[in-house]
Amino acid sequence: MLTYQLQQRRLAIKNGIEPTFPSDVRIEILLEPKEQFGVQSDPPKLSKTIKAKSKTDSFWDANTGKWGGISNPPLNPINTEFNIKDDHFVIKGNKIEIDFKIQSIQEMNNTINSLYFFLPSVMNVVFREPPTIVSITGTIGKTLFRLELISSNGLYDVTTEIIQEKRMLRSLETIYLLNDPSNIRLTAGQYYYYVARRLIEAGISPYEFLSEVILNYSKALQILFGESREEIRVELRKLGVENDDLEELYMPIMILRNELDVGHVSIKSLKRSELDLLYYYLDNLEVNIQKLFQQIINAVKSKSYQLKDISIRTDENKIVDELISNWAKLKKREGTLVN
Repeated sequence: MLTYQLQQRRLAIKNGIEPTFPSDVRIEILLEPKEQFGVQSDPPKLSKTIKAKSKTDSFWDANTGKWGGISNPPLNPINTEFNIKDDHFVIKGNKIEIDFKIQSIQEMNNTINSLYFFLPSVMNVVFREPPTIVSITGTIGKTLFRLELISSNGLYDVTTEIIQEKRMLRSLETIYLLNDPSNIRLTAGQYYYYVARRLIEAGISPYEFLSEVILNYSKALQILFGESREEIRVELRKLGVENDDLEELYMPIMILRNELDVGHVSIKSLKRSELDLLYYYLDNLEVNIQKLFQQIINAVKSKSYQLKDISIRTDENKIVDELISNWAKLKKREGTLVN
């Protein structure tokens, strides 16, 4: 469930005072998108949460399909407080303050991790827009802290104007290559890889959609080379990929997809040392897949490699027909499913 989200985090002390336990604790959680909690951006941002009985200006982007509205007058900030068991909650707009007592650092870590990972998914069930946590800060007695990642990794692309111009030319030349129907697998594979990279950039962190990133990597390999691991091995060897890269770079994608919380649900937990190796592997995978695509494109252009024919499932049309029939029934009930 959280296999790809458990990068090491810490309570980073901000005032040099070490915490002691037991202690009184206050946690402050900042949420986005803030408009649904009654906090307005300047300039106003589009929202799918509209104040009742207000004038609403609706907007639709015909290019992206995104839509939203701006209420006039806007929703007022949420302002309430209550107790749940022995814990005191104060809600002010998009900020949640929680006051409670903690007996140990282990209890503190368990509490704050539970809030960080599960509060957004709980709120998602009742709010129109899926919330994200911008930050978690607070106090443990007199200690000021902030929840932070211990580290993260990334690569810069050091380039020049000339290199960028050559890349643009290569990209446009590839468009003509993809117009050949025999290269439809290459078209699809590049798209799956594109979706994977967009997910990395679209998340609140590079790790938010990491499971879905791996899934799209695996789709890219399968549409290019075949469904099974052995088919993929055979085709990669034809491209000149060495056995070490086969087993250490590419096969793990397929194993993760099938065995570890990607294509199939899982609540399995890994040890910290195992997680660290998993994240080490994934950190540079994006660039390695990119290099593989460049290798494939060059081989197809030079006709030194030919993509396999696509095998057609004989039962595919029947399954899709059944789906469309069910969707038609669902549309007839439109309006009865949303309250």
